[in-house]
Amino acid sequence: TLGICYASVPLYKVFCQATGFGGTTKRATIEKARSLHTVHEARPIRIFFESNVSEQLGWEFVPQQRDIIVKPGETALAFYTARNTTDTPLTG
Repeated sequence: TLGICYASVPLYKVFCQATGFGGTTKRATIEKARSLHTVHEARPIRIFFESNVSEQLGWEFVPQQRDIIVKPGETALAFYTARNTTDTPLTG
């Protein structure tokens, strides 16, 4: 049973990476992105943008627009502004 416990961790990680389960992000290939098409008969959806940054990080990160409206499959850009609130250079 100990071996099953050790084996379940990497298997669970692979499952999450493949499905996006558990908040795991997925990356699309350029071929996949090019194959997406707007579903014109679909209802538009509104996407809201938020940002939360710990005060200890020393920077602000805010969306340039509160929301956008798109149809499924449609591509859109969202812009954020980052501002260093300290006197020293930051990277991240």
